[in-house]
Amino acid sequence: KAGKTDVMIFKKPSAAGIAQPGHIHEGACPGVGSVKYPLTNTTDGKSTTTVDASLASLQAGGFAINLHKSTTEAGVYVACGSIPKKVTITLGPGRDATQAGTVVLLAQGSKTEVSMTLAGPVAGVAQPAHIHEGTCPGAGAVKFPLTNVTDGKSVTVVDMSISDLQKGGFAINAHKSTTEAGVWTACSEIPQEMTLVFGPGRDATQAGSVTFTGKGATTVVTVSLSGSVAGVAQPGHIHEGTCPGVGAVKFPLSNAVDGKSTTEVNATLADLLKGGYSVNFHKSAAEVGVYVACVTIK
Repeated sequence: KAGKTDVMIFKKPSAAGIAQPGHIHEGACPGVGSVKYPLTNTTDGKSTTTVDASLASLQAGGFAINLHKSTTEAGVYVACGSIPKKVTITLGPGRDATQAGTVVLLAQGSKTEVSMTLAGPVAGVAQPAHIHEGTCPGAGAVKFPLTNVTDGKSVTVVDMSISDLQKGGFAINAHKSTTEAGVWTACSEIPQEMTLVFGPGRDATQAGSVTFTGKGATTVVTVSLSGSVAGVAQPGHIHEGTCPGVGAVKFPLSNAVDGKSTTEVNATLADLLKGGYSVNFHKSAAEVGVYVACVTIK
């Protein structure tokens, strides 16, 4: 549905007639964060809810579905599943020619399903494809061979998580044919992105997550904190050092208001991943000395 998604739950029933609350939460299993969308109670093992969010937005990463034992024992979590992340990449020109296409990466735990579609294929002609180290157009060594693209389609499951593929330094490349494998017809770098879950701050604990999205020479830092007080601005920074005893501020971040903050910092994701940095948030501008959430970037 446009802008909406039907969420249907089927599970082994608990006691007959017992309603089990369920929600889409921010964060990942088992330690999910704040509720993003309430779901219809599951009764006799079934429920259906239409939530006001597109499937693409739910598959952007950082969401999980959690079920509780009953309305009277809502603090008992009995089932949890992270919503698999999905990334769609538009292929650009290859080193030697241009063949339009797309690649879809779908998280499968510690593995990733790679689905490739190429436009204008010659019927029956197999086109080799690979995930390479390096960047387009002159990608380097093959990291993972992909199933040959035949009649414009290919599906492969590779032995690396989507989060590791998105740490940077990988590209997907397609070739004209097995007999002309030296002709590269389509190439795209896998976009850099990484999500980390906040741990306790030095002084208190506020759950949440931070996502880093590479944009060339800069990185977009998107923060989500649960349990924030409405309207209260919470300062945050990228610090030198590691949690919980962080050092000097390296990059100030936009204040988190109602638990949300987005900042573009002047550093590549690769630079942030070199080590020695952490993200820290404070209780409020008035209580900036109270550290409530921290995570080391690694």
